[in-house]
Amino acid sequence: MERRSNRLVWLFAILATFSLIAAACGDSGGSSNAQATTTTADSAPTTTAAAPATTTTAADNSCTGTTASELAGQYPGQFELAEYESAAGCTMKFSENPDIGSLASRITHITGDLPPVADRLPSEPLVIAPSEAIGTYGGIFNGLSRANEAGTSDLLSFRHVNLVRFAPDLVTILPNVAKSFEFNSDFTELSFTLRDGMKWSNGEPFTSEDVRFWLEDLVENQDIAGDLRSNFIIGGEPLGIKVIDDLNFKFIFGAPTPGFLGTLATTFVQFFQPDEFLKQFHPDYNSSVTSTDKILEMWSPSNWKDVGSPWLTGTGDVWTPTLEPFIVVDESTEERHLVANPYFFAVDTAGNQLPYINEMSEKFVEDSQVAQLRITNGEVDYKTQGLTIADFPVLNDNQEGGNYKVQLAPSAGTNVFYAFNLAIADPTLNAAFNDVRFREAFSLALNRDEINQLIYFGQGIPQQSTPADPNTVGFVTDDQLNAFIDYDPAQANALLDEMGLAPGADGCRININLNFSDQGSPADMHELVRGYAKDVGICITVKQVSSDQYREAAARNEQEMLTWANDGTTGAFIVGATNQLVPPFGQFFNPGPALHWEAATTGVDNGVDPVEPPADVKRLIDLVAQFQQAPLGSPESDKLGHEIVQIHVDNLWKIGTIGSVPAPTIFSNDLHNHPDFTVHTYDFYWSYPFNTYSWYLQRG
Repeated sequence: MERRSNRLVWLFAILATFSLIAAACGDSGGSSNAQATTTTADSAPTTTAAAPATTTTAADNSCTGTTASELAGQYPGQFELAEYESAAGCTMKFSENPDIGSLASRITHITGDLPPVADRLPSEPLVIAPSEAIGTYGGIFNGLSRANEAGTSDLLSFRHVNLVRFAPDLVTILPNVAKSFEFNSDFTELSFTLRDGMKWSNGEPFTSEDVRFWLEDLVENQDIAGDLRSNFIIGGEPLGIKVIDDLNFKFIFGAPTPGFLGTLATTFVQFFQPDEFLKQFHPDYNSSVTSTDKILEMWSPSNWKDVGSPWLTGTGDVWTPTLEPFIVVDESTEERHLVANPYFFAVDTAGNQLPYINEMSEKFVEDSQVAQLRITNGEVDYKTQGLTIADFPVLNDNQEGGNYKVQLAPSAGTNVFYAFNLAIADPTLNAAFNDVRFREAFSLALNRDEINQLIYFGQGIPQQSTPADPNTVGFVTDDQLNAFIDYDPAQANALLDEMGLAPGADGCRININLNFSDQGSPADMHELVRGYAKDVGICITVKQVSSDQYREAAARNEQEMLTWANDGTTGAFIVGATNQLVPPFGQFFNPGPALHWEAATTGVDNGVDPVEPPADVKRLIDLVAQFQQAPLGSPESDKLGHEIVQIHVDNLWKIGTIGSVPAPTIFSNDLHNHPDFTVHTYDFYWSYPFNTYSWYLQRG
């Protein structure tokens, strides 16, 4: 079997693991010329311009700023305060957004006057080196999502923070909320040091207790979070934590877990919650609280930050404090509005507190054609999620009139799959779906070359679905990618005949409903697939639904077929989050077809009766447990990964179509300090690696 040789240049996942291990085990409408208030420890506030970086003079040794290309530190594009002052030969003085007081007055969990900026920042703030220039404060950033909880990860990633993140090179893992991190020698403990003096957006201290509270009192509390999610079971043991002091703690794993940092750097799950704020709603900490209703309103067990919004339920009036650069201040079914966090923990290299942007407006537009029109009309400052190569011609032709630029980047996890619900209650469908010959026949019925030309303009590669994206790992072979992808209706018919599925008078051997959301897959593809399947007697009724409807029906085990882009499969992702590798072969936001095996193998109560899985699934679970313990890219990892992929390919639990498709991102010409995206993927959490805190607006 020939190993894949036509890798994209960003084989980042293999390099990422070696890089993060080395780092972890080693040294522990914008307004131009915005006025900023500068505060030092021994002087009263003064008003100065947030000017571009200049060279400091002997008379004034304050830091005036450098860009990421002008000064290098331990990590690309960012510094710790002492590190930057030493490298730049200057002393940092802190400045604030001149509008921050009025913005803070709109945040319900902030009361009274704001302290000076130096008192709101940590004593050890994160220093971000902008990619182009020191920015200017102001403006409203215009974004676009499908609905309150649909297609929102694009902008959630824009405002995201976590203990660590990937650098724009998608190789190096950087400190973010945490100041530093370090694995022990056998990868069973991961220690973190937090930033001294860091605060939540309500001004309360952020400490190790906020991490412990999230894990032990929320995630692992059965009354609040239900069954512990599989992502937090490692080596058969729940993720553990040991708090050393306010600034130091360690995660403890039941087995070596070198990929855990990669998970932290990509997941939307934030591994902390404001304990002092949430304890007032927690029955274990407040004897007057008799139910979990209120805390579930303020925190979602899914960890999805825009679930359980008190603004939508109408029963809450205070948004949960955050560490993010923007805070929700208003929400309706049409728009979510956010303002800058006056306690955000990062500054630029001139000492200006970030973010530069004053406000975010996230409009909700369900119809993809209307969304595209808003982009081409110049009403959107940035968009990447949900855009596909099919959108590129229209976006490209309207750049000048829409005041934006569009770029194509390689994608990962974009191979659209079809899966048949192996746990479906209907006995006829269940018998067919659980026969691998049926899945082989469906795969052979697909004309992938035609799909590639008509849907993707010939820019992709026909491929079978694999649970590891072939462009990000070294163990997927051409034989695996090419399994059952030849267009062979005759062989498909022969397999269906062999099963005894005879055509009826209407030519249909079997009738299936396919509901889909165009957030996860292109509508035109499903019409092509419906035609190919009909040619071999598999009759499919296709219906478009919202992403929320699709996911909720799948969670109730009502979807007969499943289809979505095969995200969650990059190398850096699967070494930590294994839900694509083992049953149910998905998760709530991208459902998988094997809820019954998940119930049997994990004990989770997912509403489906458990069914003992076949031997291949049991073998798979053992392999994945070993895979998690091996550094990605090592010979052991490659051997285990290859066998894992082979089991998936042999069983075709998911049937792939076209992989390696480039996808577009649009940036307003008014938006600055954004680098070109080197990858278009949910798996690296969209914009999170690309220094969004320092993006700024300058309206023409």
